[in-house]
Amino acid sequence: MNSKRPTWVTVIGVLTIIFGIFGIFGTGQIAIMPFVMDFQKDIIDHAVEQARHDRHAPEELLKSIQDMMDYPPWFKSTSVIFGLIGMLISAFYLFAGIWFIQVKPSADKLLIYAISLSILWEIVWASIIGIGLSGFAVFMVIGTLFGFVIDMVLLAVVTMNDRSIFRKSENPIDGNYQLDQQ
Repeated sequence: MNSKRPTWVTVIGVLTIIFGIFGIFGTGQIAIMPFVMDFQKDIIDHAVEQARHDRHAPEELLKSIQDMMDYPPWFKSTSVIFGLIGMLISAFYLFAGIWFIQVKPSADKLLIYAISLSILWEIVWASIIGIGLSGFAVFMVIGTLFGFVIDMVLLAVVTMNDRSIFRKSENPIDGNYQLDQQ
C-alpha cells in the first residue's frame, strides 16, 4: 500500500512548528516583561520629573503617563511564572508539531493536547493581563486573543479532518505501512 502524507497534515505541521517557535519567543518576552517595565518606568519617571521641572506638560498628563506604567506588586512574579509555563507549553506545541508532520502514531492526539493547553494558557493569561495592567494592556490582550483564534482554527482543522493516517503502524513517507488492528 503506497500513500503520501495528506496536504492538510503538512500545512498544520508546518504552522504548528512556526507558531511553537514564535510562542517560545513570545512567552520568553512575558517572563522578562516586568524587568523591562521597571526599566521603562525609571526612564518615564525621570522624563516626567524633568517635564515638571521645566513645566512643559500639564500635571494631569504627567500623572496619567506615570499611572500607565504602574502594575500591582503580584504581577511581577506572576508574569515570570506564566512566561516560563508558557515557554514549556510552546516547546510542547513545537514538539507536537514536529511529531505531527512526521506522522508518528498518536501525533494527532498529542497535537490536540498541545493546542488545548495553549488555549487554556491564553485564556488565563488574558485574564491576568486584564486584572493586573492598565493602559497598554489592551495591546497585549489583542496579541493573546490573536493566538487564541489561531489555536481554535488549528484545533478545528485537526479534529475535523480524517486522522486515520495516524493509526498506521509505519511511517507513511516510506510507503510501507499497515493499518493497525484497533
